[in-house]
Amino acid sequence: MKELSTVIHLHRIGVDEDIILFSNTFDFVPTTESSAGGTLYNCSQELVIESVTKTVYSLFSQPQSSVVTFRDNNGSDVEIGSTDIPAQVTIFPYLNSARLSISCKMRESPYQ
Repeated sequence: MKELSTVIHLHRIGVDEDIILFSNTFDFVPTTESSAGGTLYNCSQELVIESVTKTVYSLFSQPQSSVVTFRDNNGSDVEIGSTDIPAQVTIFPYLNSARLSISCKMRESPYQ
C-alpha cells in the first residue's frame, strides 16, 4: 500500500491537453486477479475530488479512455492505464465535490 499525491493528471487518449484534478489523500492497492490470459492487476478506484468545471463534467459524463497519473510519496509517477489498454474514467457530481471513477485492469503492476 502506498500513499499517493493529491494531484491527479488525466490524459485522454488522442488529446494533447492534460486535465489536473485534486483529491484528498488516499491509498492505492491494486488487487491481483487470475484470468485466462494470466495475472491481471485490478486498478479500479473511486475517489472524491474537488469540484470541476461544467466543461470537465461534460467531457467525462461518459467513460473516457485515459491514462491516469499519480505521484507517490517517493516522487515516482504511478500510471493507471496505457495507450494500448487505457483506463475508463468518468466524473460525477458528488455533494460539494465530485467523484472520479477509474476502471482499469493492467497486465503489469503500476508500481513497476
